[in-house]
Formats: sequence, structure tokens, C-alpha cells
Amino acid sequence: MTKKKNSQPGAPEVVLSPDVPLVEAPTTNANGVPLGSVVPMPMPGTPARLSDIDRMALELARQQRLTALADARAAIAQNEKAELSYKYVVLQLYMKYGLTDADAISEGGDIVKGGALPQNQQRQQ
Repeated sequence: MTKKKNSQPGAPEVVLSPDVPLVEAPTTNANGVPLGSVVPMPMPGTPARLSDIDRMALELARQQRLTALADARAAIAQNEKAELSYKYVVLQLYMKYGLTDADAISEGGDIVKGGALPQNQQRQQ
């Protein structure tokens, strides 16, 4: 018993038969390597040293990595400096206006007497 699958006009007819088992397409080649994967092929007569151009490219990449690391360390240092500068200004304002640990300064510049968070709650945030 065969069944005909509806197809579009002009396309070849597909006939499905329950008597013929379905065959799955292979997913690996004869060596067991998945189809579509890239397999490196060894070069015959591989040299013992890198060429000058390749050594220079490697050295340039290494130096760029070190430069990026130095830039990151400099950025961290600048951030710490800015944080200390901010805390110093806040300390000067507290001293100038006679504020205590219990007082707070809002972002809008308002002084809130007794408006500071308790010390243990402040550390959790």
C-alpha cells in the first residue's frame, strides 16, 4: 500500500511507502570525524622555528595584552583616587557644617539631621 503526498504543481511527486524503512543520513565520515568539521592537516616538513613575521606578530599581540592590562590597572587606580577624593570632600562638608555620623547629606544638597542609615545597615548595601 502506497500513499501519495500532496505536492505543489510542477514538483515531482513523492510517494511514501510503509514497506520501505527510512534510512538516516550519515553524520560521520569513515574515520569517525563528524561531517562538516575542520580537521587540521599536518604540514609536511614543519619548520623548527617561527618565521620572523610570525614571531613579530606574536610579540605584538603579547605587548598589546600587557598594554591593556596596564590600562586596566591605571583605570582602577584612577577610580580609587576619585573615590578617596569624594570621601575627602564629604568629610570636609561634615566638618564645615558640624554634622555627625547620624546626619546625612542628600544628593540634592539638603542636610538631613539624624537621617543617616545605621552603621550595620550601611555596610550591607
